[in-house]
Order: sequence, then structure tokens, then C-alpha cells
Amino acid sequence: MDVPRDRYLDIYGAIFGLVFLFLFFTSHTNVPTMEEIVAIVIMGGILSLFQSHIFLIPFTTGAFTLASSIIYACYVNYGAKPTLVLLILSVPAMFMVWKLSGWRVVVFNTGQIGLCAVVGAKVFERAGGVTGQFNGRVIVPLVLSALAYIVTNLIVTFVALFIRHRASFTKTIFELLTSQNLDYLILFFVEMLIGGIMAFTLQLWGIVSVVALCAVTWLLGITYRKYNEMALLAFKDGLTGLYNRRYFQENIERMISEFREVSLVMIDIDYFKKYNDCLGHPEGDILLQKIGRLLEHSIKLPSIACRYGGEEFAVVLPSMESKQAFEIAERVRKHVEVEFQGNECMPEGTITVSIGISTYPVSANNHLALLKNADSALYKAKSLGRNQVVTYTDSNEWGLELGCTFED
Repeated sequence: MDVPRDRYLDIYGAIFGLVFLFLFFTSHTNVPTMEEIVAIVIMGGILSLFQSHIFLIPFTTGAFTLASSIIYACYVNYGAKPTLVLLILSVPAMFMVWKLSGWRVVVFNTGQIGLCAVVGAKVFERAGGVTGQFNGRVIVPLVLSALAYIVTNLIVTFVALFIRHRASFTKTIFELLTSQNLDYLILFFVEMLIGGIMAFTLQLWGIVSVVALCAVTWLLGITYRKYNEMALLAFKDGLTGLYNRRYFQENIERMISEFREVSLVMIDIDYFKKYNDCLGHPEGDILLQKIGRLLEHSIKLPSIACRYGGEEFAVVLPSMESKQAFEIAERVRKHVEVEFQGNECMPEGTITVSIGISTYPVSANNHLALLKNADSALYKAKSLGRNQVVTYTDSNEWGLELGCTFED
């Protein structure tokens, strides 16, 4: 029986949930003092705060959370089991980010970080480190422990990518070494470095020093976020708040070089000129804003939604094959059709959109071909009567909304 890829990932995530429970109930530690319990609870609160409010740091595109820093400082000071308790305290914050529908991600991430923490703690002890005791000989155990944490994380991520794409070993290694994933690797090293500083300050001055260090990091993160938002204004469309055509053109080629697979979705509002002529341009602007918000809510990073021009939008979906892109596009099409019913100005009594999809490298070998083919698919949808999704294929056949079939 051919098990769908998502099912394999579900099984992999469930395994990590069981791994977490196994580690929690089999890890041994000394009975913590009241001071240590207070410190763990406070660190759990800090971890929850950073998990629910991620931010960027200069020179990378990855999300910075300080999660690994706090976990690292906890297990070298208090041991494995208190660290697992710390992770449990942060689970509600993860659900704030991923919602209940994202429980698979929460289970997987919790199990993954728990495994990394336990491996790091074991390496720390085997290398001669003593939990909560720091001296001149502790540097080597700390470094080895940090490397063990990072390597374990990379192995877990590699297996997840391998399962997700069913790719060869070489292709999975290539994706793991894309510039985006290398950014995350850089972030890991930065977080481990901060975690080492946090571990020392926690030992020397207690939990107050950790709170102060996290507060400073938080303020620096907010400052950089504000700076980043100001810089991005040059790449934003003034009406919809989406990225503009300039940003699209500068990033589509970069994404193709970074990701093994990239889908491009081109969306055009049907009979938009008729809508403007009937209700006026202010109403047309409101419609563009509403559809822009719909597109924003339909995707997650690192995907981007852009206003390509006039009533046309472009959505770039990295690491998504054509079937996944089709499912997202079809949800958008149906949502628009249902949301804007009762409009007498439009031929079908409702606002509709036509959508074209192209995927690299399946139906395009570079960013120019990707854009050209997605545009061709869009106009094919228009010529077939509008209000449908068409997928471009390199065999000159068209995958249509009705009766659409895909080969796995």
C-alpha cells in the first residue's frame, strides 16, 4: 500500500512525540531546590515568549527565538529532566503560533528539541562536565555538548526532508545545504553561543542575569524588526500592503537557486474593469485590498504574495510541488467566489478569479520560463471561461480545476 507523504511525516512526528515521553519518564535528576524550580518556571515563561514572538537578526533570513539558548543553559545547569519540563511549559505558546490544527508541528518540534537536549546533556556529562558546576575545564564539555545538539538537530531535519520529498540522498543533502537552511545553521551557532553565556551568567548571578540578557536580546530584536520594516516599505505595494513587482522580480530568481522546487501562482480578477466601471475605482481599491489580505492569510513563510500589477497577483511557493500549489490556489478561488457573492455588476453575480500555475523544475528550467508558463496557464484559464485553476505542464497539456489529475 502506498502511504501518502504527509502520512509518513505524521508517523515520523508521532515517533518524536513518543521519544519525548520516553525521555521524560526515563531521565533521572536530583530533586531540584525551590530556587531551581523558580528559575525553571521563569525560563519556561521566557521560552514561551520567544516561541510566540519570533524575530529576525541581521545577515540571515531565519527566525530567531533564543529557544536553543534557553534549552542549552537549562540542561547544563539543571540536567535533562528539568529541561524537558521547561519544554512542556512552552507547549501552549507553540499552539498560539501554530493553532490546534498545527498539532503535528508542535509534537514534532517538542520531541525534536527534547531529543537534542537529552543528547547534549549526555555528551556534556560524558565529556567530564558536571551539571551546575563550572570551572576552567568545562569549556570542552560545553563546546562538545553544543555540537552534539546541532548535529542531532541536523540529522532529524535531514530525515524529515528525505521523507517529505522522497528524494535521493544526494538531493536531500543539497536541499539541507541551501542558503536558507545554512542561515538556520548560522542561527544555531549564534543561539549556542548565547546559550553558553546564559549558562555562565545563570551559574554566577542566578535567574536575574538570564532575564536581563533575554530582555536586552528582545529589545535588540524589536529594534532590528522596526528597521527591517522601514527598509521593506520600498518593496511594499501602497494599496494592498503586499510585496510589489520589484520585490517579486528580485526574489523569484533567488528562491529558485535556494529551493529544490518552487511553484508560481498567478491570479487575475475576472472582469475587474467592468467592476470598476460599475461601482467606481474606490470600490475597486477596496476589492484589491480584500483579496490581498486573503492571499496573505493563505500562505506561510517563506512563501510570498505580491501585487504584480493592476488586478494581477503573484504568489511564490518554495518547496511546493504543483499539486500542493493547486490545492492552495483552488482554496483561494473558492473563497473569493463564496465571499463576494451577490454582486449584480458581474456576469456571474459574484467576484471570481482565474489562476495559472507553473512549477520549477517540472515545467520550467529558470525563473523567466516559470513566469512565462504561469502567465500562459493564467490566460488559458481565461480562455476556458474564467473562474478556474489551470496548471501548466511541459507536455503541453493542461491540468484543469474540473477532473484534474496528477501523477505521483
